[in-house]
Amino acid sequence: DKTTISQNSIISSYKDNTGIIWIGTYKKGLNYYFENSIKFPLYKHQPGNKNSLPYDDVNRFVEDAKGNLWIGTNGGGLIYFDRSKSTYVQYTHDPADPSSLSNDVIVSLCIDHDQQLWIGTYWGGMDRLAGNKFIHYRHDVANPNSISDDRIYEIFEDSQRKLWIGTLGGGLDKFDKDKNIFYHYKATDNKTINSDYIFALLEDKDKNLWIGTAYGLTELNEKTNSVNYYINAPNDSQSISHNNIICILEDSRGLIWVGTYDGLNVFNKKTKAFQNFRTENGLPANAILNLLEDDNHHLWISTAEGLADIQVHAKGDVVSITPKIYDESEELQGKAFNENAAFKTSAGELIFGGANGFNLFRPGNLAAHTTASNFVVTDFQIFNKSIGVGETINDRVLLNKAIDEVGEVTLKYKEDIFSIEFADLNFLNTEKNKYAYRLEGFSTSWLTMDEKIQKATFTNLHPGKYTFLVRSLNESGSWNKEVKLLAIKVLPPFWGTPLAFVLYGLVIIGILLFARYLLLQKAKLKYEIKHERQEANRMHELDMMKIKFFTNVSHEFRTPLSLIITPLDKIISKADDPTQKQHFQLIQRNARRLLNMVNQLLDFRKLEVQEVKLNLSKGDIVQFVREAVICFNDI
Repeated sequence: DKTTISQNSIISSYKDNTGIIWIGTYKKGLNYYFENSIKFPLYKHQPGNKNSLPYDDVNRFVEDAKGNLWIGTNGGGLIYFDRSKSTYVQYTHDPADPSSLSNDVIVSLCIDHDQQLWIGTYWGGMDRLAGNKFIHYRHDVANPNSISDDRIYEIFEDSQRKLWIGTLGGGLDKFDKDKNIFYHYKATDNKTINSDYIFALLEDKDKNLWIGTAYGLTELNEKTNSVNYYINAPNDSQSISHNNIICILEDSRGLIWVGTYDGLNVFNKKTKAFQNFRTENGLPANAILNLLEDDNHHLWISTAEGLADIQVHAKGDVVSITPKIYDESEELQGKAFNENAAFKTSAGELIFGGANGFNLFRPGNLAAHTTASNFVVTDFQIFNKSIGVGETINDRVLLNKAIDEVGEVTLKYKEDIFSIEFADLNFLNTEKNKYAYRLEGFSTSWLTMDEKIQKATFTNLHPGKYTFLVRSLNESGSWNKEVKLLAIKVLPPFWGTPLAFVLYGLVIIGILLFARYLLLQKAKLKYEIKHERQEANRMHELDMMKIKFFTNVSHEFRTPLSLIITPLDKIISKADDPTQKQHFQLIQRNARRLLNMVNQLLDFRKLEVQEVKLNLSKGDIVQFVREAVICFNDI
C-alpha cells in the first residue's frame, strides 16, 4: 500500500506548526502525514483481505431499500455490498448453472418500485434477480417481442413505472412487465430516436424522456407523441458540443446537463439553446463520463483526468461555473473513471468508480485546509546571477545577511534586470499549489505562475520604491491574503538625483534671468530710439516752421527789392559823382545779393523735396537763412 509508511524502522519524528507529522525512517527516506490529507475514502481489492472489494473494475451502482449497494463490474460479475456489515457477496456467471448471471460484464443496473433488481450486461442480455436466481431476457431473432439486442447499456424506470432499456445497436425498448413484451423504438422509425446506440436515459420534471445517443440528443414526449432532436452544428455555438452523448442530468434548478466526448453542456428549456464548457473553462478534461448533483447543489463530474466539484452560477439565461479539481493526490481510485460508474445514495453520499475500485464520500466532509502559506525569499539574482551574502557587486556589498532576513534591497540604476525566487513552507498538496505575484509600484495586476517555477523576473524598472507581493490559491478556490516578501529601492543615476534637479533648477533660473536682462535691454534701446525719433521729428517740425516763416517773409521782400533795384540801376547810370556812384553800387550789390537769396529761399521747399538730388541738408538750409538775415541787416 503506497499510502502507508515507507519503513517500520523509525529514527526521528517531528510535528511542525501546520500540523504535519514528519517521520524519518532508517533506510527508506522521509515520510509526512497529515490527519485530513486523505479526503476520499477508497474501496478497492486488497490481496489477502477477504473483507475487501472482490473486484476493482466497477461500472455501475444502485442502492436498495436498506441502503446497501449493488455493484456491477467489468468482468467480475455482480457484487452486493452490505454496508452495515462491511461484507461483500459476489455473483458471477456459471456456464453450468442456467439460473446464474448471464454475463460477468455488467454495464447497467436498476431497482424498480417493486425493489426488483434489473441487470444489463454486455452480450448477455438483461437479467432480473429473483431470490438467488437470475431470470434472463435475451434477444431472439424469431421473436419480435423479445429484447432488441443483448448489449444492454442503460435500464431506467420512469415515473409511470415503465421500464426503458437502451441498447448498443438495437435502439430503445420499452418493457411491459405484465405481458412480458418489449416495444421497440428504432432510428428507422419516423419521429423516434435518431440513433440505435443508446448511452443515457433521463426523465425530466415535465415527464419528457431524454435519450442520449451516438448521434445527438432526443427529447421524447409520449403523451403528445412529439420528438425534438438536438445535434451538433459546427457553425452554431448554441448547439450541443458533440453528438456522442455519455450522460444526462437534470439538476435542482431545472437545468438539463449533458456530458459528451467533447465538453459539458447545459440546456436552457426557454431558449432551446446550449452553453458549452470545456477545459478552457476550468474542467479537467473535455470527455465528461459522469454527472451528479450533491445536496449543496454543486455539480460533480468525473473524467479521464480526475474529478471536479463545480459550483454553478445561474444568472438569468446565462450559466457560469467554478470548478475545483481533485486527482490521485486526494486518494481517488485513479485519475480516470469509468463511464456511468457514479451514483448518489439516499443519504446524500456520492460514489465514483473506475478501474481501481470506487470512492464513496460525503461532499460536506471535504473540508478545505485553511493553513496559511508561509513564504520566504530563497534567492535574489541580478542578470541571472545569484547574489551571495557579503558578495561585492559594482563596488559594494549588496547583501550583508541572508536574503530572507534583509527585508529591503537597494539597487543602482544599471542593475535593472533582477529576479526573485521564493518558496512556500506549506507542504500540503504542494503539487497543486498555485501562486500569483505583483510588484507594487510597477503593476496593479496579479500574474499567475507555474507552481514548479517560483521565480519572478523584472526588467527596466524606473528609479523608485517597489514592494514584491505574493499570494497563494487555497483549496476552496479563493486567493489567500497577499504577503509582502521584499522591498526594493532602485536608485536613480546622478542626472536623476535631487541634487541634479537642484542644479537643473539653478541653470533654468539663470537662463530666465539672463533672458529677462536681454528683454529689458531691448526695451530700453527701443525706448531710446523712439525718443530720438520723436526729438528729430520735433526739430524737423521746428525747422519747417522757420522755413515756412522765411518763405512767407521772402515773398514780402521780393517785390520791394525789385522796386529798389530797378530805380537804383537808373540812378547809377546817371550818377556823375564817383563817390556817390560808388555808394549806389554798394547798395545795388547788396540788394541784388538779397534778392538772389530771397529767390533761393523761395526754392527751399522744392530743394527740400529734392534734398537727396541736390545733396543739401536741413543744416545747410538753416545756415543759408542765417546768412540772408545778415544781408537784410546790412541793407
